[in-house]
Amino acid sequence: PYIHVLVSELNRVGYSVAVLNHLGALEKETLTSRRIFSYGGTDDFHLLVDWVLETWPGRRIVGLGLSMGGNVLLKYLGERPDRQRHFIGAASVCQLYDMLKARPTWLSWKGLGWLYNFHIARNLLAVIRRHSDVLFSSHSEKEIRTTTTRTETTERPNMQRTLSATSVTDIDAHLLRHLTKFNTMDEYYDQQSCCHYLHKITDVPVLLLNALDDPIVPELLHESPKNYASTFPNAFFVLTKHGAHLAFFEGGFIVPNTVTWLDRMLVQYTQAVEDIFNERKA
Repeated sequence: PYIHVLVSELNRVGYSVAVLNHLGALEKETLTSRRIFSYGGTDDFHLLVDWVLETWPGRRIVGLGLSMGGNVLLKYLGERPDRQRHFIGAASVCQLYDMLKARPTWLSWKGLGWLYNFHIARNLLAVIRRHSDVLFSSHSEKEIRTTTTRTETTERPNMQRTLSATSVTDIDAHLLRHLTKFNTMDEYYDQQSCCHYLHKITDVPVLLLNALDDPIVPELLHESPKNYASTFPNAFFVLTKHGAHLAFFEGGFIVPNTVTWLDRMLVQYTQAVEDIFNERKA
């Protein structure tokens, strides 16, 4: 629902919006190959950007990424710096930056990280169950051996262990690591994280927003955005006292306003980077 509100607010002030639905997440869509969204997979976002550029030639893009989407956006821009020429700004909200460093917090009792982990795992398993016939297909071993350019592995996704998982890390270990062709969990988390690519994003303004009371993104994960923002003048890191994980609510004590502080801020940020771009172009 929060995506619908943000899109409506952006439309209201005149912006066209393209939204990436993570591969496999839509209930009425079926997978046709053994692929599903992952924390740092940028292929689908790349296809979306190409479609936008083909549909509206000459348009400039402001990228807005929420939670996992923030990691995908920044990793996409840093993987190949030439992609930045199509963007006039980027904003990342409530993301982890470094999955390898974040992994212990997902299993911690502090801040109820384990509870969020369990909740997200249940939602992810609902998606996986809808596509289990494709994701755990019998030709998986051959496919893993022949498509990877890394050290070959003949390990296969484990259906029983995946569907009985109680945490995201279990799902990563028994399914997503194999689908993305990584041999170890450390390699998977390390290579999926945008923290290794931030220093390559130099040509567009970048907003990095987190909340101090976010139970999923504790303060120890703020090191990467702080270092990036302190080194590169195009970036700034904003840390709010409250907001939790994408919960920047305002208004009534019982029922908050439909439009949140985050919605208003992202609209204002989009307008600001557009003004800066137009001033430089004039």
